[in-house]
Amino acid sequence: QEVIINPEHPFYKLDPRDHGELKGIVKSTTFEDRFPPESIVRAVRDNLGPTQPTEDTRVRALRSTYSDAKDFLRTVLRVIDHIRNTLETIRPTAFWNGDQPKSEPQAGHALAGYLRSVLQLKNISLDQQKQCRSGDLDFWLTGVNQQGSRFELALELKNAHAQSIEDGLTKQLPTYVQELDSDFGVYAVLWYKGSKFDEPKTVSKSQLLSKLNGVKPSSVDAVRCFDVAYRTPASML
Repeated sequence: QEVIINPEHPFYKLDPRDHGELKGIVKSTTFEDRFPPESIVRAVRDNLGPTQPTEDTRVRALRSTYSDAKDFLRTVLRVIDHIRNTLETIRPTAFWNGDQPKSEPQAGHALAGYLRSVLQLKNISLDQQKQCRSGDLDFWLTGVNQQGSRFELALELKNAHAQSIEDGLTKQLPTYVQELDSDFGVYAVLWYKGSKFDEPKTVSKSQLLSKLNGVKPSSVDAVRCFDVAYRTPASML
């Protein structure tokens, strides 16, 4: 059951890196400790949202368990799409080193902060650089059902201008999914092409997504793109 809360509540201003109250959720790997603390439960109880929730408030609703694996996957994709939409409304400074895109590991750390800010409300843990036989997976997400069984999702991140952009989808992620026996796999691309950066030179964002979806293997459930490009300032249009 979902409980809708007011997205303007001060709780959403908290930075989990600086507030010890949230660190138990962010860093926990045990089933018991991933449930929200009492202070957050009180915030939910005291700040109920509208009777007919919007998509923005629904994505922030507290969850503790999932009815089945598809429910877990739908929730993760909803969170990813929420973060994707949010990033398109703010300056993407967290993903840049001056005028150059950050490396994939550095960008992954920035994206992890955004993802955790919502995933922790869903009782979904996120681990970075999950080790497996063939390498390190960028993100490993886990949730539980009412019986305590785990659902798992492998999320691999790649810069859109990387030469290995297709191999990451067709070879790297499927290998991780198999080796980790993951329930799901999602491939995420960071798009930097804009006023400060002009790669990849030969394709647009929509063309790249169409190309990737055309070669997506059956072991990968979805492809998503985070647009973190700088745009031409309105004053210069």
